[in-house]
Order: sequence, then structure tokens, then C-alpha cells
Amino acid sequence: MQKTSVHRRFQKFREQWAEENRQRELAKEKARKRKEMMQRPLDDLRDKLDVVVRNEKLADLGIELFVGDFRECNVQGFFEVRAYSCVYLRVGGFELSHSLWFCDCEKEGEFRWYETAFTSSPLVSNTRQGRYHLAPEDGMPCLRAMDIYQRAWPLTAVDDADAFVERWLEWAADAYEGKRIVDAPDRIEAFYRREEVMR
Repeated sequence: MQKTSVHRRFQKFREQWAEENRQRELAKEKARKRKEMMQRPLDDLRDKLDVVVRNEKLADLGIELFVGDFRECNVQGFFEVRAYSCVYLRVGGFELSHSLWFCDCEKEGEFRWYETAFTSSPLVSNTRQGRYHLAPEDGMPCLRAMDIYQRAWPLTAVDDADAFVERWLEWAADAYEGKRIVDAPDRIEAFYRREEVMR
């Protein structure tokens, strides 16, 4: 059967569909690799903390200490946040949690995991006490100005997993003994890539 113009049109449709499908698969693979790149360091941190928690049998003492779930996001502000999680400690009625953000707050385009925390503003009536984690869309606005929340821990790169785990274990031990958990470092202003954050 001789190909007509309509047959050639359908052939073109199939070729277009095949190319679009190929591009979709490439985009899906790129997204999968990006997610894996973001999630792997957090999973390693979680695994390291879980091992220590099990070995120390903290659950027998009523101590909860864990890294939360990985969540993707796309929050644009003074810098970009692509994923977030938290680290959480509970001992009896005492609770402490910090945010973990995958962001480029130091240098544009260079992403890594950072730890930070927030507390309630003294100007706002709020029964929530101490330091706690916030999602990036809630925490980003108060990096620059006073909000219903305020910074309680500077954005600090999570580069040393062993030091991170040791610090949280120390806090768990302090909380179990009823001691006051250490306040945030003096460098609360820390560093932020966007110059306007520091104004």
C-alpha cells in the first residue's frame, strides 16, 4: 500500500510521541537521581543514630531520639530549600527538635544538609516552649526579621555525622538527668548567602 500524506502524518505523530516519551523518562531518571543524592546523607545519618540508640537501649529508659522522614520541597527565599526533615528528642515530658534543611544557604547552587531550630517569639502568647523544628516555608520568614517564631539555632552544616550523633546523645543524657539543655551558640547570625538577610 502506497504511503499517503495522512500515513506520513501518523508516522510523524509516532516519532513525536516516542521522543516525548524518551524525554519524560530522562526527566524521571534525573529526578530519581536528584532525590537519591539528597536523601542518601540523611539516611546515613538516621542509620547511624538508630544504631547508637539501639546499642544504648535508650527505649528502655523511655528516651525517644530519631531523625524524621525525608520530604522534598521547593521553597525559595533568601536561599533555596529542596528537602527537609528533623531530628527529635523526647524524654518524659521534655521535647526538643531541630530542623534539617537541604539548602544552599552558604553558596548559591551548593546544596548540603544544615541543622537549625526555632523558638516562639517572646512577643507572642504561645504555650510552646524551647527549641523546635519548622518546615522551610514556616521558618524562612523569621531568618531575617522577628516573626511569631525566632531563630534559636544557626544554620549549621551537618558535615560530621559522628559529632552530630554525639551531641544529641549528650542532650538526651542531660534531659534524662533533668539538666538544662545547652542554649544555641552565640553565632546566631551565622552566615547566609543572601546579603539582605544580614541587614
